[in-house]
Amino acid sequence: MIREYLKEHILITDGAMGTYYDRKKSENGRIAEEANLLEPELITRIHEEYLEQGARLIRTNTFAANHAMALGRGVRDRREQDAYVKHVIRAAWKLAQKAAENRPEEIFVAADIGPAAEYRFLADCFLECGAQIFNFETFSDIKYVAKTARYIKEKCPEAFVMVSFAANRNGYTTQGISISRLFAEAAQTPA
Repeated sequence: MIREYLKEHILITDGAMGTYYDRKKSENGRIAEEANLLEPELITRIHEEYLEQGARLIRTNTFAANHAMALGRGVRDRREQDAYVKHVIRAAWKLAQKAAENRPEEIFVAADIGPAAEYRFLADCFLECGAQIFNFETFSDIKYVAKTARYIKEKCPEAFVMVSFAANRNGYTTQGISISRLFAEAAQTPA
């Protein structure tokens, strides 16, 4: 589906969820991902606003949904952290799907994964939800994305995997890798 769309169209994506959430509702200590559980109407509305402005792909509100987030919320036991992260991801997936449904145009929903240490766990959570589009957001090298993309493709061969890189104004990531090298490595990565 998305591959066919990209052959004929430029894909407009949503913007930064966390930044927009903070602008709409700034409360000390609350992060956007937590709002999937506590303020689902607001998260759905943010997705809808991006769609109303022309986005054709929205990303789940899960950039920081990981074990570190759970720990920061006071969840100490690893099994409970797993359950909490899965709960946040499932809620985010449902909210994005809700915003995308019944639209006159085709809308794509991507599982959004930020830099973390548990990529396979996060990928599995999204695969359980039915995700087929994965967006790795603001990475500083391709190494972990490439490994996780292969893992995702083994489990879901039709999966579409995207990555965005973060670089300073001089064109280098925090790892000291130039953007041109990153693009070259990404192009060489079998997916």
